[in-house]
Amino acid sequence: MVMNKKRKVFMCRLPLVNYVILGIMAAVLVPFAVWSILRIAEVGTFYSVNPTFDVIALVAEVLVTAFIVALTLLTRYVVTPKHFVVQRIVATKIPVDKLLLLRHEMSENMLVLYFADARAPEGVRFVVLRVFNKQMQAIVAAIQEVNPHVSYEMFDNSRKDGDD
Repeated sequence: MVMNKKRKVFMCRLPLVNYVILGIMAAVLVPFAVWSILRIAEVGTFYSVNPTFDVIALVAEVLVTAFIVALTLLTRYVVTPKHFVVQRIVATKIPVDKLLLLRHEMSENMLVLYFADARAPEGVRFVVLRVFNKQMQAIVAAIQEVNPHVSYEMFDNSRKDGDD
């Protein structure tokens, strides 16, 4: 969590598969980028039959790698006095006065933030917040600090309380 006087930033905890895919993509795209550079520079036995194609391939490899890294590593949540912001590639701003409820799902260890939205069919939307365990209470406190009317509840979907 990064803090300054008015803004609190929380990193997103992505599923392990996202980090595995990032590693695989890096392992595949980086050698191809090096190979394209060697072909463009005509180093050793590498030569370029079509330099334009090699430059386009190199730019595409770098852009795809940068996009995946940005999507994986720059996803975060920002709490400001006026907005709750979900930053991915594009930022989604939710006014703090529209925040309604925080539900902590224990078995999945995630937070679900409900907020009022007139464009939604029921008038309420939600966003799933995946933060690291050590930041869980800090993000709840930050949201309740900017809007004390936000309720917080904990539940566990893995437990079945049936009448069987």
